[in-house]
Amino acid sequence: MNPLYAENKEIVGLLNAALYDLDQDRFPEQLNQLFSADCEIHLSFPFEDLTGPAELYRQVFMPLIHAVPDLERRVFLEVSGPAKRGNWVGCAGN
Repeated sequence: MNPLYAENKEIVGLLNAALYDLDQDRFPEQLNQLFSADCEIHLSFPFEDLTGPAELYRQVFMPLIHAVPDLERRVFLEVSGPAKRGNWVGCAGN
């Protein structure tokens, strides 16, 4: 495996670990450690394109945590590879 893909999967693994048994108090800081302040985040509808961990937390995770206070994520598939601009890591889970 390409070392870059392995590094990216490791970073996504840290995000998945933070979501495994989400700690509401620590989670915003965990996002800040994993995402640069101006990174592009592309999600599906209704979120679409976001910028940075603060917007990701505010638009995506805050409403989820409010609706499901014991939110947690289980990943059952993780893949990575090259893309037109850089590389990607994809995860599937529930």
